[in-house]
Amino acid sequence: RVRLRKSGIDAAIAFVLLAVVASDLANPGRVGPMQSEVIKAVTFLLSFVIVFYLVVSVLRTTAAIDVVAKTLVVGGGIIGFFAVVESRTGFSPFAYVDKVFPILITDPSFQTGLNRGSATRAVGPAEHPIALGAVLVMLVPLAVYVVRKFRGVWYLAFAAIVIGVLSTVSRTGVLMLVTLLLVFIWLRPRHMKRVWPLLLPVIVLTQFAVPGTLGSLKQAFFPEGGLVSEQEGMAGDCSSSGRVADIGPTLEEVAKKPFTGYGFGTRVVTGENSNACILDNQWLGTTYELGLMGFIAWLLFFVKVGRHFGRASKADESDEGWLQICIAASVIAYAVGSFTFDSLGFSQVTFILF
Repeated sequence: RVRLRKSGIDAAIAFVLLAVVASDLANPGRVGPMQSEVIKAVTFLLSFVIVFYLVVSVLRTTAAIDVVAKTLVVGGGIIGFFAVVESRTGFSPFAYVDKVFPILITDPSFQTGLNRGSATRAVGPAEHPIALGAVLVMLVPLAVYVVRKFRGVWYLAFAAIVIGVLSTVSRTGVLMLVTLLLVFIWLRPRHMKRVWPLLLPVIVLTQFAVPGTLGSLKQAFFPEGGLVSEQEGMAGDCSSSGRVADIGPTLEEVAKKPFTGYGFGTRVVTGENSNACILDNQWLGTTYELGLMGFIAWLLFFVKVGRHFGRASKADESDEGWLQICIAASVIAYAVGSFTFDSLGFSQVTFILF
């Protein structure tokens, strides 16, 4: 009885996959030596698409959708709570998961106790505080939907997720949160006017739960010498955290192969096969690997999702309308956040996207 169902964004997904295949076919000389890495990257991307169509095909009732939404919000609430604990105490239970499940292997690069200013940056079960913050931000709209529909204890999960985002002390997380606010202001202006007063208790609660975080975030956004100066770094220096420094040299390389790029999965930034620096800009990395074809494909994907879920539900005050708007907000936040981190490189974030 289970049949493959259309999603409404099939053409956009097909265009992305076409760009991926075209980029690799156009670069056999580069793909050949990196075959294992390319296969891994393509397999990961296809796995996300398969999961997406599995969800589309088997979730056929509102009750089933609500179960998935609640499960994600509960998981996000638990992770958000432990992120706050990690920020306060430096202890993360996720650092010991391999002791309980020996099948798991801890990444040698995994580390806790990262600091920014006077605050400890929570990592949780993610690869980096940025990834943790991004995942939790993408669950905030779903928490809004669940709270609005079921209320009660779901407010606690919502609060844990939001404060968990802030406990990562991530500029990307804050940028994505601001994006969520702008999307809700655009699609639900009347409701947003009523909830503005809630910002004050959220600020107070955050200062109480993770003291020093707001000050550290302010310092991160307004560092001594200016934010742009901090991000300039040294072009081509992999030890540099400067995002701005990599834009010019990368675009110069893109200009040599502007249409199909250098091949999907051929930029490897970690491991023994690493051959490139971390760009901290997925849009830049996508343009390098897939060229303008891939850039346009991903752009159309996000535009299609935003229009499909957002515009059609702008005047729909039902629970379904709210769910679609929340999905649009989450996906748009992913797209905007991708300008400041390598989103496709963090499997958890992209899994939540799909």
